[in-house]
Amino acid sequence: MSILQYNLGVPHLVWAVALVALLSPSGWIARLTAWAGLIDRPDQFPLLVNDRLGLGIILHLVTKEVPFLLLASLPLTGPRLRTALGQAATLGASPRAQLRHVYLPGVAPAFVPALIVVFAYALGAYEPAAVLGVQQPRTLAVVAVEWFRDPDLRLRAQAFALATILLATIAVTGAALLLVARHWWAHGSQRCVRVSPVGA
Repeated sequence: MSILQYNLGVPHLVWAVALVALLSPSGWIARLTAWAGLIDRPDQFPLLVNDRLGLGIILHLVTKEVPFLLLASLPLTGPRLRTALGQAATLGASPRAQLRHVYLPGVAPAFVPALIVVFAYALGAYEPAAVLGVQQPRTLAVVAVEWFRDPDLRLRAQAFALATILLATIAVTGAALLLVARHWWAHGSQRCVRVSPVGA
């Protein structure tokens, strides 16, 4: 599992700049691809950063946060959970049923709080969107920071309002995820006993 720790200690801003250096049309991968003859010129490399679809931002969040989520749930994937998965398989549970009724309820106490933290960061992060995003459209976090820094003080009130909307979205989503996790904790083990060979 040490591979999951490859970039956890790298600050988000540094990782965003590294992705620009790697994936931009003038970056290392584009130059290597052109050198290998797969494309004629580096500027023909697909636009993966500073694109309107936000692919660079998505790639940044995936490569930084998925290892964090896996490591957060790692302590709960010990012998007890493996034993429960083996028992479910013995009772005829399909892999899908094992995932739904055993594995997810087993890791939910650690995974769901970590997922809420990741969602809060992804929604409110400024650095990845500012480095890897485009000027239009901009993420809400970038808009809020720019309004707050604007000399026009009327925009500062709008920045506070936008930040409040972001906070409310995080709170509602976090509460919903906790309700789902509570349902898993309460009913996961009972439903595991009733799974059929085809699973559900």
